[in-house]
Amino acid sequence: MNRRNFLFACIAIILCRLLASYIFCTFDDAYITFRYAQNLVAGNGLIYNPGEPVLGTTAPLFAFAGTIPLLLGIPVGAFFVVFNIACDLGSLYLICRYFLNGKTVLQVLFAILFALDPLVNRIAVGGMEANLFLVLSLLGIVLYFNQKKLPAFLLLSVIYFLRPEAILLFGIMTCYEWAAAKRFPWKYLICCLPVIAIPLLLMQQFYGHILPQSVLAKLAVSTAMGTALFLEIFLPHLVNYLLFPLPVAG
Repeated sequence: MNRRNFLFACIAIILCRLLASYIFCTFDDAYITFRYAQNLVAGNGLIYNPGEPVLGTTAPLFAFAGTIPLLLGIPVGAFFVVFNIACDLGSLYLICRYFLNGKTVLQVLFAILFALDPLVNRIAVGGMEANLFLVLSLLGIVLYFNQKKLPAFLLLSVIYFLRPEAILLFGIMTCYEWAAAKRFPWKYLICCLPVIAIPLLLMQQFYGHILPQSVLAKLAVSTAMGTALFLEIFLPHLVNYLLFPLPVAG
């Protein structure tokens, strides 16, 4: 994508996200993380209620990001609208520059879908960590394929505390490196071990467990709700099947 088209794509994303911010409200889950950030700034620690060491957020690392607007005196909701737009622009750049390089039609098509998709816009203005997780995941992949493998593995280790799904990408990258190098990447795993283990040990000591309460609650979900969740993930809306050939081509 040339600079002119990229600029138009950035403007389209910004306008769509700003319009969405007037239509959609912040996710209720985001306020849980924001409250953890408030208590952290107040010196009460990474907790929801002072004196109650309960891990109720699935994104403790994002709570640290939530301290930035509080320290600067900026409204948290407005800050993360702008923050997530910046993350999306970073994702647009990485995908067009490294994943769809030279495929102008696919670049333009991706930019249109990324700007206009209602669900993507909803998430972007919801105050959650998904946009930061996406751009950092893409950055990890880019680092890996640019022969900066240790930083890539370390980055994916860190963002585990942003979203636990990072462990899936970490596992895929480990298997890919194993297959490509014909030997198991012990050196990367050894370097990443303290990055993951030390925070988990601290969480275990402070909270009594390493899993957020929301995850523990979902593990006890009923069979009917579990079935519904499975169908939602693996049998999504018809439009997803229509769009599926695009990532395959990309």
